[in-house]
Amino acid sequence: MSLLLRGKTVCHLCGEVIGLDDAAQQFPPGLFDSGGPVAHLNDSSIHSTCLDALPEAAYVRVLLDDYVRGRDGELPRRRFTAVVTTDGASERVTLVAVYRYEAMALLRETYGENSVVDLTDVEAAHRPR
Repeated sequence: MSLLLRGKTVCHLCGEVIGLDDAAQQFPPGLFDSGGPVAHLNDSSIHSTCLDALPEAAYVRVLLDDYVRGRDGELPRRRFTAVVTTDGASERVTLVAVYRYEAMALLRETYGENSVVDLTDVEAAHRPR
């Protein structure tokens, strides 16, 4: 799954930075057929409004929903947010993974073992108790 660094990541469609409060969508590598009309979205992050403007938006959302939910016996993927602090600088990040430890491993690999990661499972945080 692409990493979305709010305030730094550039939308793959419009070329503008995805802001801290902008609604955004991330895509994993290989989700779309490499010869298909939306292959350019593989492993990218885009504004939700840019996705809405695509003629293939409904098709893209169906495939992404299948991916996030899991299919053919796969485990569902979970959406995580994190605040990663490295050398005193903090970044807000979103990502999708099956397990919390996978999300942590990706963040440690990206930011280094000495970074401080505050990871939140978005779905668990919004689940009724």
